[in-house]
Amino acid sequence: YEFHLEGSGASYLAAVHDAGQHHLINEVWDDIPCYEHCFPPEVAGASTIPLAEGETFVANFELDPGYRIFGTLAFDGAPTHDSWVNIWNGAGNHVGQAGNLGDGNWESPILPPGTYYATAHGEEFGHVSELYDGIACPWEACNVTGGNPIELLDADVDGILFDLDPESYDYEISGWVRDTLGHQVGGMVRLFNAAGGPMQDMGTYWEEGQGGLFRSQPLAAGIPSSSSNASSSAQKFSTSGSSGAKISPG
Repeated sequence: YEFHLEGSGASYLAAVHDAGQHHLINEVWDDIPCYEHCFPPEVAGASTIPLAEGETFVANFELDPGYRIFGTLAFDGAPTHDSWVNIWNGAGNHVGQAGNLGDGNWESPILPPGTYYATAHGEEFGHVSELYDGIACPWEACNVTGGNPIELLDADVDGILFDLDPESYDYEISGWVRDTLGHQVGGMVRLFNAAGGPMQDMGTYWEEGQGGLFRSQPLAAGIPSSSSNASSSAQKFSTSGSSGAKISPG
């Protein structure tokens, strides 16, 4: 390949193979693999190549072989065109996302040989996220390395199946808001999911002579967090049981 640039400046280079047909891993100069969106300014460690006008720079790429993970995604037994699968490496770090192909089938980006884990997202579609193989993982906030490892050795891996269960709204969070002197405080408590998205706004109320009380609408299992506009503090709760808040079944 050869580029002719007008004027001087700094440029990024990325070698992107032909849609995975040769099972080669994309690479950003200099020798940095990228598995998903190879946009060099967002790839850690990517550097620019400074060129003065009329200067020639030789940049060679040697792409490493890689493999894909394939599977299907279903909601309550039926293949779905919604949702997606996230891929994590052996250390539990996110390395890529596998989009749904529209018929419940999904495929990962091309990855180097190694150990991987996979989670399927469900909560935005009324289902419980799952860690492969068959482990409930609400909002994908569990320890992904506790799942069944997927070993990529010298070939693609197929047959990674997800079948997500519908969410069951069996829990609630309730409590009170007080100042540092123990006085009951009015205001609002906001509930967020484990991904940081807002879920519910809970206004405080009075009941049986007590003020500053709040109570959530029914919740599915998970690990939401809350904040109050009467305080700068925030707290995490688990709707499968926790301290620091009253957790009761629906």
